[in-house]
Amino acid sequence: MSEKKRPIQIFIHTGEVSGDLQGGLLIEALNRQAQERSLEIEITAVGGQRMDDAGARVIANTVRLSAIGIFEALPYYIKGRSLQKKVNQYLLQHPPDLMVLLDYMGGTIPAGKFIRQHLPNTPIVYYIAPQQWVFATQRDTQNVLDVSDKLRASFPA
Repeated sequence: MSEKKRPIQIFIHTGEVSGDLQGGLLIEALNRQAQERSLEIEITAVGGQRMDDAGARVIANTVRLSAIGIFEALPYYIKGRSLQKKVNQYLLQHPPDLMVLLDYMGGTIPAGKFIRQHLPNTPIVYYIAPQQWVFATQRDTQNVLDVSDKLRASFPA
């Protein structure tokens, strides 16, 4: 009697509305590809309703915490830190086979650094690397590169 293989565990982390939308589209595509290849996957996420609707188990809804502007975001800072601690604990208890960071640097870079430190053999893909225009620094770019094994764009090359 053969043992049943456990599903491939994928963890997707994003933090705002556009990331939730793109995450939902990504989850739908991953599920289609897995089905075509007769693979079993389980996707857990930090995101929002769109990712949940696409079939991920959303353990923290960060879309409710997103805001535009530093003063608008301040009320959400403490709640966001608390959620990240919950996510970190989950990751330690349920190490993923693949971590996907999606867009928003505010939450994804700390999550990527946590994975690098505590689960260093977990591959990390940055899907839709965050745009950096006016406030970009060399450090921001280096942070994305430091936590990523692969960068993937949503547009063909």
